[in-house]
Amino acid sequence: FIVQETHLTASSVHQDSSLVSADVGDSVTLRCSFEGTESAWVYWYKQTLGQKPKLMSSFFIYGSEITFYDEFRNDRFTLIREKQTNSLTISDLKASDSASYYCGIMHTQVLTFAEGATVSVKDTGIQTLVHQSASETIRLEGSVTL
Repeated sequence: FIVQETHLTASSVHQDSSLVSADVGDSVTLRCSFEGTESAWVYWYKQTLGQKPKLMSSFFIYGSEITFYDEFRNDRFTLIREKQTNSLTISDLKASDSASYYCGIMHTQVLTFAEGATVSVKDTGIQTLVHQSASETIRLEGSVTL
């Protein structure tokens, strides 16, 4: 198949949010809308920094079945469909959910992606420890071992 950016095709796809920040345990909803398609498949991908995109889900816009794949096949991931929009909700967020999420549509064997949304999950339960040595006065031409 051919991969194109949104502005290169008659079909268009758009995501509402470009950056979403949330805490561990929260939920986020990512919305995707599309137009200019009579029949198409809709896909969601997750891309962690430095990794290949992972296929999360797919569905045919006129079908009734939504398929989730691999680790996304659990109750934390839900997809709500309407006519020209769909919403992916990720519940009980984990630090590992921090990534970019892309909605794409495949129409006439061309896969068109939206702009994507980056989800940043903050883990407020992580304690940060700073170890600092005692201060010393060093002469101008003196040396110090760190």
